[in-house]
Amino acid sequence: MYEPREVPIGKNCGCICPACSLPVYAKHCMAGKRAPHFAHAPGADCATGAETAVHLAAKQIIETQKFFFFPKLVVSAEEDDPIVGVCTASRTLFPDGRRRLAQVEVETAVASIRPDLIVHTEHFGTVAIEIAVTHFVDEAKQSAFVDLGLSVVEVNLSTMREVTFALLEKLLLDSCEHSQWLHHSSSESAQNELRHELHVAVQDSRARYAAKVAARHRARKERLEQEASEARRRARERERLAIRAKIEREAAEAARAMASLEKTALFKAADEVGKRSILESWFKDGSLPGNVLGEGQQPHSFGMQDTHIWQTAMFIGLVHKRPARGLFVLTADSAFRWMMQRFDSPAWQRDSNASALCEYLRILADRGALIAKPQGYFHLGVADLASFDQLQELFKSRVRDTSHLAQRVAWVDQDEWPIPNQRYVIALVMSGAQSLKGAWRELARIEDGARKVTPLQACQWGASLGLDEAITLEFLVRAGYVRFID
Repeated sequence: MYEPREVPIGKNCGCICPACSLPVYAKHCMAGKRAPHFAHAPGADCATGAETAVHLAAKQIIETQKFFFFPKLVVSAEEDDPIVGVCTASRTLFPDGRRRLAQVEVETAVASIRPDLIVHTEHFGTVAIEIAVTHFVDEAKQSAFVDLGLSVVEVNLSTMREVTFALLEKLLLDSCEHSQWLHHSSSESAQNELRHELHVAVQDSRARYAAKVAARHRARKERLEQEASEARRRARERERLAIRAKIEREAAEAARAMASLEKTALFKAADEVGKRSILESWFKDGSLPGNVLGEGQQPHSFGMQDTHIWQTAMFIGLVHKRPARGLFVLTADSAFRWMMQRFDSPAWQRDSNASALCEYLRILADRGALIAKPQGYFHLGVADLASFDQLQELFKSRVRDTSHLAQRVAWVDQDEWPIPNQRYVIALVMSGAQSLKGAWRELARIEDGARKVTPLQACQWGASLGLDEAITLEFLVRAGYVRFID
């Protein structure tokens, strides 16, 4: 094979076409615009001359130069695991590069195939090189290479037509851009080894994943067991505290009952002067409250010359602050028994004592401290002694204009503000029902926010609920929300 400028110009070059064996002319006029080339004589019919020339030139360059630029030899493996996912790995067996060829054989038959070139290298051993211009290695030939254990590289020059030896040398000896490994004798074993390593790595990943999942499950189980254990401990602690609180509560109740019995016994054992002294010690000014005294009562009831003593004791014991404890029912019989536990009087005075007590209960009902019910029952109508005193002020007022009256009252101090039991009981008693409904329920919910408005505005709010202002004002007085001011 020659280039056009390596032979005489024209038909005197003596060259023939490698495809059709007909003479060709060398055309390489230095003044011409076309690149140097060979051409057939006019009328010649040859369609594969250029491709055949490229094919032969490539083989000639490799054979004469005894060099070839081998592409990088890489093997890869892939494993699709349902848990870990798709895992891939690759390994470079040989880097790309220019290698010296110890021996080059052209078109040497090997069994049933005839490779374009068979070369022997120090790095790759014996390798077949196939130059593909119009024909590429098909599956049958590829299988033959594999069966023979012969490594093969294919060089794709299908796009090359008008080329020079210099360009071909650069493509074949200095670049692997057009070359690829079709098979290498050691790639299968290397790939099997890589697959094994990948499989081991995948199994190791699965084991680590399983261990991580198991660890999470163990941690979750331990956490749940700890939470359950802590819940049981808290339940036991709550139970222990509840039992302890119950014991302490029962002990406190027993202590209060014992103290009450002791106080009751001490009060009963005291004479009239002693009883007065005990009662007076309950009040800041050291005197008995005048508003509890029932006028017209006969002396000597319950063994007392001064009726003020037993009436004060009964009011303080059976009316004062009992609504705050959720109590609102009082009977004549229970009141008589309570009195007989604290006052010592002859048996022959029993009827007169009972009569005096019933008369006093009627007086308290007339004054609003109690609300009479059928069959000797009474409901407590005031929260305590202070609200009873304020109720008397309300009843004594000659002015019936609620707006004027509401302006004469002020909210009690914060520390005297009625507690829920207290206001609920008074609302229940005033509504005359067994349970609160509608407007009375709303009225019983008056909280600290009411202090931001005036008592008159609170009365107007009660009227907006369907209760008139007078009833609302009476509720505020009975429940202990307000006090009259000068």
